[in-house]
Amino acid sequence: MRAAIAANPGAMIMGARDMSGSDVPGKSSFGNRFSNFWFRVETGWKLDDTQTGFRAYPLKAACSMRAWTKRFEYEIEVIVRLAWRDVPFVQVPVSVRYDFAERVSHFRPGRDFFRISMLNSVLVTLAFLWHWPKQLFTGGRLWQKLKAEAVRPEESSLRKALSIGFGLFMGIVPIWGFQLAVGIPLAFLLKLNRVLFVAAANISIPPMIPLILYGSYLAGAPLVGDDRVRITSISELTLEAIHWNMMQYMVGAMVLAVAAGLMGAVVSFGVLRIGRGK
Repeated sequence: MRAAIAANPGAMIMGARDMSGSDVPGKSSFGNRFSNFWFRVETGWKLDDTQTGFRAYPLKAACSMRAWTKRFEYEIEVIVRLAWRDVPFVQVPVSVRYDFAERVSHFRPGRDFFRISMLNSVLVTLAFLWHWPKQLFTGGRLWQKLKAEAVRPEESSLRKALSIGFGLFMGIVPIWGFQLAVGIPLAFLLKLNRVLFVAAANISIPPMIPLILYGSYLAGAPLVGDDRVRITSISELTLEAIHWNMMQYMVGAMVLAVAAGLMGAVVSFGVLRIGRGK
């Protein structure tokens, strides 16, 4: 621990216990996994042991915060709020023994677990309302991760272009409400760029929906014969008109999705081939 402190001034040093031993109580192992999970939700960081009591605190950073809690839940509060301040974390493997005949613990299972749960509820709320939006829109870690995933220098321009084309295709396919639920697993399966896929799939944002519906009906009109709905402008695209011939929309949406996907892939491939050298 002293070596880690000397090598990482200003970092939060955490002693990481091996919780896989046969002498480790089940409630301790479960409690640690429970705490690790919520820490990752609240910060985006992965730690192996968030409940360890063997720590070296960066005093300047820790003492600059007014603590909200006083008992065991402080162990969670302080590391979450330090992570929000981008204080680096260093984990040091440490040994642990649970087989002593008389082990003393001041943890009150009922009251302290309730207090920890209440704290996690507050931290999760703050994470989704403040921390994650801040990370996304102010160039924080989340933005850097998204940018790194989108750029991927080792990834070919063709794969990036296919990711964009597939995103446009899934954004128009007439399975509203399930486009990302279906598309994201397929993007993983096909090893496409997930960030570019999701960005392109958002073509179906609310302002674009009337245009997509109108384009789908126009594309489907030549394929349904005399049953087609004659729509000459977006203003005529009412719920009644949509209901009148759903088949025209479904067929047209598939045609439009394929066309948009192919065009998006071709155009983006050309742009990437020209621009990636810069």
